[in-house]
Parts: sequence; structure tokens; C-alpha cells
Amino acid sequence: MSPALLLTALLQVAAAAPQSPGLLGPVQPGAAPPGAPPAVVKDNPSAAGQLSIAVSPACALDAARQFDFLLGRWSLSRSDDLREISRVEVRRAADGCALIETDTPTQGASTVSLSVYDPGATIWRRTQISGEGELLTLEGGEQNGAMVLEGEVSAPGKSGLVRLTWTRTGETVHETEESSTDGRVWSDVFSHDLHPLP
Repeated sequence: MSPALLLTALLQVAAAAPQSPGLLGPVQPGAAPPGAPPAVVKDNPSAAGQLSIAVSPACALDAARQFDFLLGRWSLSRSDDLREISRVEVRRAADGCALIETDTPTQGASTVSLSVYDPGATIWRRTQISGEGELLTLEGGEQNGAMVLEGEVSAPGKSGLVRLTWTRTGETVHETEESSTDGRVWSDVFSHDLHPLP
């Protein structure tokens, strides 16, 4: 199965999750999974419900919680301009073993991403597809306090390497994208800031 078809199938399962007890249904407040940073609840109130969702023991490793700081709803802007250009929502799926991210811009095509921690390879894997048909397949993990994933971009008339980096500073998450043709020289594509929504 191609990555695009796999992502579609997984998203269809995740879409039905709220009707499945224990998947995205409500649980007792404060029952955060092992390793979940309490500061996320304080800094991003919209993440509180997702942090309290029961997580499968198979996915309760500390490393599998490294992206928990992205849970919740965010206003996205360019780093040099505070005007909102998109709304981003990140939620748990598959009993807490995956993160689904939806990016809905004020203009242009939306993007959906599926991120999972692979305990066998001890890396994160992310599949991202846009409404314009652009597909990213990335992998990586924590590097010097940041989450860094690298991989390939595939789209009509476009190919190459991509590196995404997320760094949290206080309440804000800084996200950058770089591109490369050979993996040695990288060029900046964008620099964005994510601001928590209430």
C-alpha cells in the first residue's frame, strides 16, 4: 500500500475515533499518561483534554510522548509577522499511539499529517499530505532540545529532501522547514510560530 493510501486509511479510522470508547472519548481529568509534561496543559489550555486521554501501555514510553507539546489548537503566523495565516489542531488517535494534525490556512490548500513513534527503530515517522497532492514522508526525533524530522517530498513536478524542526519556547512553538537536493546544503523554506488558542 502506498504511503498516501495508508494515510487515507488511517485517517478514516481516526475520524471514527470519538465514537470508540477509550480512543478519543472522555476520561477523568488529570489522568495524564506517563511522561506527559504538565506545562502543556497550562501553556495550551486546548490541549488539556487530549493530555488526559487514556494511552495504550504499548505507547506509554517517554519517547512516544516527545511530541505532546504540539497537542491542542494553535494560531499559526509567520515568524516575522503576527498575522494569523492558519489554524492548526493536533489530537491523539489510535489509543494515544498516533497524533493527527490538521492545518487549515486562511488561503490555499489544507494539510493533514499522521505522526507515530516507532519503538523498534526508536524514531518518529510522519506522513503529511496536502490538498495540492504534495506528500512528505519524514523520520527523526529529538536533537538538542528540538524535534527534527527529515525525509522526501513528492509532488507533481517536484521532488527533493525536506527537514522540519519544532522548538518550543515558553508558550510558543517555532517551526521551520528547510529543503535540499543533496542532503548537504539546506535552504530555508519558511519560519512559522504557533501560538496557543484558549
